[in-house]
Amino acid sequence: MYDCALKELPHRVKLAVLDLIEETPKYKPYDELKHTVITRMNEIYETRARRILPNVELGNRSPSELLAHMRHMVEGTQIGDMELRPVWIKCMPAKMRPYIGYCSYDLSLDDVAKHADDMHRELQAEEKAASQSMRRKAKRIIDSAVNELSEVVKQICELLDPLPCDRQQ
Repeated sequence: MYDCALKELPHRVKLAVLDLIEETPKYKPYDELKHTVITRMNEIYETRARRILPNVELGNRSPSELLAHMRHMVEGTQIGDMELRPVWIKCMPAKMRPYIGYCSYDLSLDDVAKHADDMHRELQAEEKAASQSMRRKAKRIIDSAVNELSEVVKQICELLDPLPCDRQQ
């Protein structure tokens, strides 16, 4: 299987795995070749795409809007979805990356983006709820501190109240 796969690899891919061609892996050579081809080609694709898309971020866009923006930026180049995919995934929030990254390459990037849009909406809703909860908790703590401080000020005023009378006498 290793030899058959090796014969079918395009020349540019063979260059990326030359070390495996020169010295056939001893344990599961086909699996090692497959894993190495995927890993190294993804690195090459990502490097090429990163050069064209150096400062792209999700920002206020949805994942599918970001994908459309990235596609527009690479229009007219040799970069396709295969190269965009790892760069696009790295632009996603850290909580989403593992789920999106494990989506099958059988799924189109558009389908992955639709799933990412749903996840992004859910994540934003969770973050908004957490933020509101934190604000309510902070408000309760501040209100409590203000009440305690008001009581202390009131007690100080009560202690100081008789003093002005004593001074006048």
